[in-house]
Amino acid sequence: PAPRREAAPPADPEAAPPALPAPADTPVVRRPDPAVLADAPPGSAPRPESLDLHRVVARWDELKARVRGAGMSVLASALENGMPSAVSAQGGGEITIRQDEPNPFHAEVIEEKHAELLAIVREWFVGVSRITVASGAQAAPPKRLTDEMIRSQRLDRLRQQSPLLGTAIDVLDLDVVD
Repeated sequence: PAPRREAAPPADPEAAPPALPAPADTPVVRRPDPAVLADAPPGSAPRPESLDLHRVVARWDELKARVRGAGMSVLASALENGMPSAVSAQGGGEITIRQDEPNPFHAEVIEEKHAELLAIVREWFVGVSRITVASGAQAAPPKRLTDEMIRSQRLDRLRQQSPLLGTAIDVLDLDVVD
């Protein structure tokens, strides 16, 4: 006798239709695996991680998106202008934000919305008590080197290496040739 074939099980009426691929410019939101969530007690949030600069930087885009989604677009813009630059776990846990360009308005917005920002960060990290903005004083831009400056530095270096060569450079009005 021929082997008996079983009919395919009926389609589950509550099953979701297959998802269409997202366009390339749309961010993909990944849902946690239900099998992993089954182990967690119902209503429990993910456990906060220890405070670490790399972890804070890894969550920075998520923080900006969450702030923007909460209707605090000005704060999100202020966070766009900076990145976490230092984390101190001792003495109460502090995250320092270094601004790309010093902007007193953005620093003021971060200070004003400090409590809301801190509440979000505390969901992810243990022991955070402060979020500060680094002072706006930045170093002067590097000095542009010219050909004349490079030539002068080479001649000075040659003079220091040999006093006899230094005298010859001065007397004969020598120049460096590449």
